[in-house]
Amino acid sequence: AISILALIICKVRSQEIHASGAKISCTRNGGEISCEFTLPEGTETVDLLGCLNDEACIQAHIAIVQSKEELLAAVDQEKNSAASIEATEHGAESYPITVAGQTYQAPWSQYGSSVASALRERPSDLNSWEYGDWMVNFAVAIRGNPTEENWNPSSVDEAVSILKSSIELYDSLEQQGLVNSKFYIANGYLTLGETMVLDFQNPHYETALEYFEISSKLFKYSMNQNELPPGIERDDIELKWADTLVLTGVLSVEKQMKHVGEGILEGQLNVASKAADMLEMASAVFRRLLQVSFTNRIKLANALQNYAAMSIMTSLDLQKSSDLLEEAIEHYLYVFEEIEGSNPERNGIISGIAQAYSSLSDNYLQAGKYDMAKDKYRQTMMWYKNYNLDPPTDEVQVVDIEGTLLEETEKALEDYNSMLYGGQEISIPNNYAKPGDQIYESDFLYEAGLHANLGSLRMARNELHLAINHFANAIELYTRSTVDSGQSIGDVKLSLAMAYFKQGEYGFSLDAYSDAVDVYSVTVKAGNNPMTEELENLLQDMEGLENFLQEQGLDAETIQLLTDVNGDEENLREALNNDLFGNNEDILFDLDALKASLENATLKDEL
Repeated sequence: AISILALIICKVRSQEIHASGAKISCTRNGGEISCEFTLPEGTETVDLLGCLNDEACIQAHIAIVQSKEELLAAVDQEKNSAASIEATEHGAESYPITVAGQTYQAPWSQYGSSVASALRERPSDLNSWEYGDWMVNFAVAIRGNPTEENWNPSSVDEAVSILKSSIELYDSLEQQGLVNSKFYIANGYLTLGETMVLDFQNPHYETALEYFEISSKLFKYSMNQNELPPGIERDDIELKWADTLVLTGVLSVEKQMKHVGEGILEGQLNVASKAADMLEMASAVFRRLLQVSFTNRIKLANALQNYAAMSIMTSLDLQKSSDLLEEAIEHYLYVFEEIEGSNPERNGIISGIAQAYSSLSDNYLQAGKYDMAKDKYRQTMMWYKNYNLDPPTDEVQVVDIEGTLLEETEKALEDYNSMLYGGQEISIPNNYAKPGDQIYESDFLYEAGLHANLGSLRMARNELHLAINHFANAIELYTRSTVDSGQSIGDVKLSLAMAYFKQGEYGFSLDAYSDAVDVYSVTVKAGNNPMTEELENLLQDMEGLENFLQEQGLDAETIQLLTDVNGDEENLREALNNDLFGNNEDILFDLDALKASLENATLKDEL
């Protein structure tokens, strides 16, 4: 049996902490308490909260337990003389500590500076690569997880400080020729990069990507070395390298999308293309090592899911993206069936399955495979509902450059109602109107379009109640109209499905989605993309644009300028002014928007 003695100042009479058969017994003598850590007879090692017999680590966790006044009071009053630690097999950050009926968990920084103090007081003779590795794991434990209810962003600063110290330590050891530490330095930079974007309210993209680049290069260097660090296999290094590729690919695209919000621009395409290459390489590594652990299968599913998204961004390859998503779901479901319900990975797997089904339904809808789209959307709603998942929080993007579109659309609806009803609804008897009277008739399609636009604008502001009301009004008006609305009513029903989805009304969302798909199956036909059908029609119409412009009375020079999207913009402005408005400076349309539309309309692949 092995005993480890530690002295800690605390106001506790006595307590026992048990973990995996080991015991820490603490007894107070006045103001001083001595704690003895004892392993069961015949046992050589124990994983106490991921400490692996590490005295400083154990001391830090004791300090956590003893740092709560409520606990001290409970023990002093002999309400509960025993304390227990419930351990699992899933890493130090996953261990909750239950003491005297109180539960403590990561981030440990919420319990004060006692843990950091124990870390800093570690004896100097323990400075080794093992100490550096422990520092990395400890940093992960104290930084916590932003999804935790009481997560404190300040824990990130503490974790970053510890990680930088671990890198400095490894660098120093390597310079002294004591250990081949490139792998450990790489792992430190990888963890540091992850930590820099942990606070998604304030992510440090540039810094994180710099760390990932250093990490990737060092992992590749380590893979090519004949001599590996103690206890490290070549596959371990390759898996870490694959982790770096996934994080770099996904984060670089996310960063680019944050900076450029309008459409898929050239920069975004380049970044997404590089990210797709990284995700493909990472997927190959995870697939090769699939049988090693469930973790690799989960990582493969996640990489495939992101790779599928990049395939859409770079080439609109719906078939490739769908195949990748189907494979991702297959791996997720395999792990889901095998792991126990208490496994902390389970919630992430469930979310991955639901999100993959959602993306797959989008793909099949755009491919015009309507029955398959319905089935995958039904699966999406089932997983969200059955496992009580939070609704998606993705922002709905609308083009509103000036930021006044909502007010302008509401004013248009107000003017329409005022013109039509004069403030109240009236009926005009037959044969009442006389020649020359101005009679206004309802235009249900126009009014429905206004409500549909208002619904989208409200949904972009996350005002879901108002959005749903506008969408419902638009659907009713399209239904009342005697003029065929084409696929417009399907578009609104699809938007209504999205609004219900974001509101967590999964049954209503499925009904609206099914109705939308039924409309598309009639108006757009199978095999066609309802998202781009109108644009495809526009492209066909533009083939006769020159004839149309001639009919409008524009001269040949103006037509040439207008149909040449790369032409002289100033000459085009002047020509349009002369032809259409007689040098009236108050041009009634936005030439920049028109030019952008014409440019986009020629980029058929991107559309």
